[in-house]
Amino acid sequence: MDQQSWLQYNQDHLKVHIRVLKATFALALSQKTKSDNPSIKQELSDAKEALSLWQVAQTIPTNLEVICKNLGLTSFEEKVLLTCAGIEMDSNLCKLLQELQAPSGAINPTLTLLMSVFEEAHWSAITHDGPLCHWALINLRTSSIYTHSSVSIDPNILHFLFGWNLSETDGRIRAFTTYSNVVPLEVKSHRAIAQQVVQALQGSNIAPNPFIELSGTNAKDKVAIATQVAQELGHQLLELNGQLLPIDPKELDLAQRLLNRFTFLSATIWLIDLEAWPTFDTHRKAVLNHFFLKLHGTVLLCSQSPIQDLDRNTFPFQVQRPSREEQQSLWKSQLNLNGQSTASLQEITYQFSFEALTLQALAQQAQLKMPLAATHSKPIFGPIYEVCHQFTRSNMSDLAQHIEALATWDDLVLPEAQKSTLHDICTQVRARQKVYYQWGFAHKSHRGLGISALFAGESGTGKTMAAEVLANDLGLDLYKIDLSQVINKYIGETEKNLKKIFDAAESCGAILLFDEADALFGKRSEVKESQDRHANIEVSYLLQRMEAYRGLAILTTNMRNALDKAFLRRIRFVINFPFPGSDLRAAIWKRAFPESTPLDQLDVHRLAKLNVAGGNIKNIALNAAFMAADQDKPVNMQHLQKAAQNEYTKLEKTMGLAERLIP
Repeated sequence: MDQQSWLQYNQDHLKVHIRVLKATFALALSQKTKSDNPSIKQELSDAKEALSLWQVAQTIPTNLEVICKNLGLTSFEEKVLLTCAGIEMDSNLCKLLQELQAPSGAINPTLTLLMSVFEEAHWSAITHDGPLCHWALINLRTSSIYTHSSVSIDPNILHFLFGWNLSETDGRIRAFTTYSNVVPLEVKSHRAIAQQVVQALQGSNIAPNPFIELSGTNAKDKVAIATQVAQELGHQLLELNGQLLPIDPKELDLAQRLLNRFTFLSATIWLIDLEAWPTFDTHRKAVLNHFFLKLHGTVLLCSQSPIQDLDRNTFPFQVQRPSREEQQSLWKSQLNLNGQSTASLQEITYQFSFEALTLQALAQQAQLKMPLAATHSKPIFGPIYEVCHQFTRSNMSDLAQHIEALATWDDLVLPEAQKSTLHDICTQVRARQKVYYQWGFAHKSHRGLGISALFAGESGTGKTMAAEVLANDLGLDLYKIDLSQVINKYIGETEKNLKKIFDAAESCGAILLFDEADALFGKRSEVKESQDRHANIEVSYLLQRMEAYRGLAILTTNMRNALDKAFLRRIRFVINFPFPGSDLRAAIWKRAFPESTPLDQLDVHRLAKLNVAGGNIKNIALNAAFMAADQDKPVNMQHLQKAAQNEYTKLEKTMGLAERLIP
């Protein structure tokens, strides 16, 4: 039966019921006026017979039957609801009620009238705990005498009886729910999870009101899986927004009853994103947690981490991003490659990792740019790299400082041992896909696949420049995170901040440079206070994420001796950046000025006597260049002497006679 035919069928069923009601009230009126009318009794008999025949022939449930069965209405409660609906549908029924309730002439029936007309009447039907009031099916306009209160139907229930969808008519539900508009993509691993969820929900031992917990960082993929589940079960998926729910206890109680009423009357699955659930107010969080624990029906919870101690039947599922092979397949399906080689897609999936729906959106953007790239004879996969970089940079912009990596190996002045270790890091980053995946190391263990490094040395000794050189050589983005800013005084907040950074960086495999590691990595292995214990937890969390991160994560410190050896053992590479000696300083000075900078007989050996690190040398050279430019002269030793004196003053150092550039 199509929708239009069902609507007519549903309304015809209501009309048969209302015919019985009209005959019932007509008989009550004749008894009140003591006017015996055989035709009224005959009409009541005929109407009841017509209803009986309808019920025998009926094969599809109507919305009236859905309400009565799912909300547990008695025969009397059904008649009360039908009477309230009937006066909205039939003017003759209105006239009968007005005459029965003379001299007031009220249209809406009172409790007294309803209990006197229907033989099945019972007091529990009009209590606040009865289905009519509890599920807000009717509204009571209370009087000084309770039984004189008039009754009307909730407009949304009236619309539902007519055959309309509750979510489309009830503004109170629309205020804090939204339909999922996600269209799932064909991802084998995600479809497998959806099927497992469906099987769990259809199992014979399933307890009522189950929680399905989808945990993982890929929010859109979890919604896509939830959508697949709802589609396969023939249910609608509604997302419940905890931020919009009322906090007033009475309003919240009504919201709960309306949502549960909706669950019983509509094939619905609730989707709750716990990451968007209020956490800033402890009281509000506790109230709302109690609220959704009492929510009826199937609830799909989306969270980043598995939830502990839920007092409800829970089925947990871990959702991973699509595998590299699945992402390659998605790129191919979303792009019109016109028979071109797809070898570059493998490199793209090595560097970037996206949720399925994010990948789809990026593929659409790249597809629009491909014709222009072909026109200018550029590589066809250039636009893909471009949109991927733009997306990942926008995700990271609020969490870390993007550093434009311009430095090269020629700019880096370090002893050969340190340079060799940096080259080893580059080698491992380049070959990690082959070693981990093609050669199978990743299949043996998922732990320790991240490449981590510690750069230790005084300020200005080249730690940040070395990270730039690595990023430039590898063609990766470099993001600098100040750990002193990440650390939060509130317990658990540091881990949340670090989690956001690593989760965002997973998309692009960028190089993460965690500056000021001393702020977190003190010698905290000995636990004396709860604060020390939590500090250890923060350190362990950072190291754990570094070990699992699929890119390169670098820590910098000015005080290696302050770091605990137990922590150092978990870092793959440790490089000490020494304070440069005279020979290294001379090499740094030779690289300090661009080739286009005009110079006037600079004495590199005398400059090397300045006992400062490379970062300070860069500052001195730049400030001297500004002085020379202001005088429209080449940079000379006088400019450098003045700039060096300013740098020493900034460092609160005294320049010795041997360091003076001009005797």
